[in-house]
Amino acid sequence: MATNTSITLGDHFERFIASQIASGRYNSRSEVIRAALRGMEEQERKAATIAMMKQSMEDIRAGRTRPAKAALRQIAEDLGLHLGR
Repeated sequence: MATNTSITLGDHFERFIASQIASGRYNSRSEVIRAALRGMEEQERKAATIAMMKQSMEDIRAGRTRPAKAALRQIAEDLGLHLGR
């Protein structure tokens, strides 16, 4: 459900939004703002992935690992898949 929201951006961002519309890339202020928010969402996803990878590397360095076969079997079990032995 779409809602109207009032925000104050300042001259810099007002000019940036106007330039994006003038370039033809976007048709409205709303499109520019939605694109910016999608970019922020993507940054958050990437940051979460990087944090998870860093934690995984730390776990590996600390010896907190298990054989891949056992890990894959656990994943399959968690997904409700029954693999043959």
